Amino acid sequence: MIYLLLASVVLAVLVTWLRGGKLSQLGKVVFRLWWVVPLIATVQSLLIRLPHPPSRLDLWHPRPLLMIASYVILWAVVWLNRHLPGMGVVLVGVSCNLLVIAANGGYMPLAPESLERMQTGVSQIPLGNVLAGSKDVLLARQQTPFWILGDVLVIPEPFPWPTAMSIGDVLLAVGVFLLITNTTQAQNTGE
Repeated sequence: MIYLLLASVVLAVLVTWLRGGKLSQLGKVVFRLWWVVPLIATVQSLLIRLPHPPSRLDLWHPRPLLMIASYVILWAVVWLNRHLPGMGVVLVGVSCNLLVIAANGGYMPLAPESLERMQTGVSQIPLGNVLAGSKDVLLARQQTPFWILGDVLVIPEPFPWPTAMSIGDVLLAVGVFLLITNTTQAQNTGE
């Protein structure tokens, strides 16, 4: 997801530059509770890096519970800022991710066939195992509530960092692109 978001920001900056926009306009955006977003990203990053058993933890364990809570808080912050350009799309993306993660016990589902497309020749990882360093849990589609909202979109090799992402991730990146490009577009003053 991080690669997609980074690509979205880089593309938005390039489009802004090509259209004669001004990135300084971003400084005028009033984004309520902006500091919560990097805090949530830090909490989620720490949660996926903490040692844990390979199988899913019970929903009431702090890790999955905190992951769901972090998405609820992120959803609330995006809701507060829904008036900004592109934030409606971000809200739909965060909602999709929140729904699928909550429905799957605090983890983002990843189907074995998606993992195989992402990492050819991957060893057999048992279903129900959590992938190290990620939010993902390996689940068969027929066992996965809202599987279509899980990490089903794959960027395979030869991409340097093969990755899987969700529809929610794509919507979030599109919303950030729209926020940047719509906020920074050149104003025609008619002078």
